[in-house]
This record gives sequence, C-alpha cells and structure tokens, in this order.
Amino acid sequence: MSKFRIVLSVVVMVLVLAGLASLANAAAQDLLVANEAGNAVMRYDGVTGASLGAFVAAGSGGLSSPEDIKFGPDGSLYVAGYFGTVKKYNGSTGAYIGDFVTSGSGGVSNIIGMTFGPDNNLYIANFAGTGGSSVKKYNGSTGAYMGDLVTNGSGGLANPRDLKFGPDGKLYVAGLSNYAVKRYDGTTGAYIDDFVPASYLGQQAAAVLFRGNVLYVSNMANNDIQRYDVTTGYVDTFTLPGSYAGAGTYDMIESPDGRLYAAEAAARVTRSILPSPFLSLGYVPSAIAWTPVPEPMTMSLLVSGAVMMLLRRRK
Repeated sequence: MSKFRIVLSVVVMVLVLAGLASLANAAAQDLLVANEAGNAVMRYDGVTGASLGAFVAAGSGGLSSPEDIKFGPDGSLYVAGYFGTVKKYNGSTGAYIGDFVTSGSGGVSNIIGMTFGPDNNLYIANFAGTGGSSVKKYNGSTGAYMGDLVTNGSGGLANPRDLKFGPDGKLYVAGLSNYAVKRYDGTTGAYIDDFVPASYLGQQAAAVLFRGNVLYVSNMANNDIQRYDVTTGYVDTFTLPGSYAGAGTYDMIESPDGRLYAAEAAARVTRSILPSPFLSLGYVPSAIAWTPVPEPMTMSLLVSGAVMMLLRRRK
C-alpha cells in the first residue's frame, strides 16, 4: 500500500471513529444538579434521567448550601456555597480537592452566581452581606483575590444573582432587586447601561444564559423566559413545556445536543423538547451543569488505534 493511501486511510478512519465517539460521548454526558437543602450535588443520566446518586456527597469538604456549579477550564467542578466559599472537586469522581475561594477572601460574603470569564479567571456575584452588591474577580488557577471588577452598587446594582460574559466581551449581571440585567465593560467593570430594564422584565431577575448572540433571561416569579439580541434588543417571551407557571427559573444551560434545560423552583428540570419535565425532584434545584467530554484523550486514542490497525494491515 502506498504512503498516500495509508495517510488517506488514517484520516478517513479517524474522522469516522471521531464521529461515532462524539455521538457516544454526547449520550454519555450526565446532568449534575445542585441540591441546596441537601448540601450535595446529584447526578442523573443525561438520556434517561435516571438517578445515579450523589456526585458530590452531602457535606463533602464542608459543603453547605450549594448555589452554583461550574466546570472550570481545568476540568474540575467548582461549587459556590451561599455563605461565601467556592469549593473544588475532582471533575471525574466528585472527590473534594480543597477550598478554591476561602470564606471572606476579598470580602466575599454571600454567593448565588459565578462564571469563568474569557480570561479563565473566576468572577463571583456577591449577592449580599459585607461584600455588598459587587462582582469579585479571582485567579482562575490559584483562587487568589484580584479585586472587584464591579464595585459595590455600581450602576445601582442590587443583589446580583447571576452573571455571564457576552459574545461582545461585556459582562451581563442579573440584579434580583433591580428587576433588570445590567451591562458592564468586561475589562474595566465600568457600568454601561441596563440592557434589560425593569420595565421589560417586570419581575426579579434570576438567571442569564447566552446562546450565540441571544441573551436568555429568567425571573423569580414565573416560568417566563425572555430573549434579547445583543444588538437589536428584545426578541420574544416563551415558556418551556412542562414548566410550572407559578414558580421561577433558577438556572438555565444548553445541553450537548443544543437543547435548553432549566432548573425550576417547582422542584423540576424542564427542557425545550418532550418529554418534559426531564426531572421531577424531591428538592429545589439551585443550579445545573453537564459533565464535560474528554475530547483530547478521545481523539488521541482514536488516532493511535487507527494507526495501529493500518500498520497491522500493511504487514
């Protein structure tokens, strides 16, 4: 077999296997749900919704009142506790590693939302307490406090509950007591405007999520979700199938197959496809996250396997 044909065969085989692996990995991803009252992070099969038990056991590492969960750039799971700590857990096993942001670091007091920025640093929305209504920045590798990106009360910010960086590099913060989503410069933290004003939202702001150039905004009072284009503004208002009209939506994420999932105060996780609700729970979910796919290792194994198979054939 010529060298060209060998190379071509390797490329084709890798692409085919990668496609199959991608489908398998998507199906294998599970949904993690923060159980605030139970001081734990639960795990559910991403396809069937079957309970797989606790991913982070109740009270592991001193976990108390988990409000938000995020996988970091290093693949670890970060869990924000309401009383001002962010704990780090092994992203594969859920084992406790240590306190990433220690209690009181940088004046942090109460946390409901956090996000990793485009610079891979961690940004925490300080909800209340001695830390005021601010957004605090921490080194994404060490957890060291780096300063307040958004200072206390900037732009009238009151009780920030969730935050996301947009495709435009700006920081969007859901101010619960503002009934609005405020926009800040993503580098300097300077206040820009109320991107979603109280006159539009009409309820306490709960969660924010970007899907492309569109911002999704939920509230604390009902199951309405509003969409806003970052350039043109308001798009529409909709509800997810199976959602409960009398309860708010605490968190929203996009699934590996591009569907919208939402954690609701009515003790359920709903989604944009049927059947929904996806999960009916015995507790109120405070946050949700999908387990990541180990892409680099998967591709490495695929290439190695493909090359070995072709070398055997050549012999």
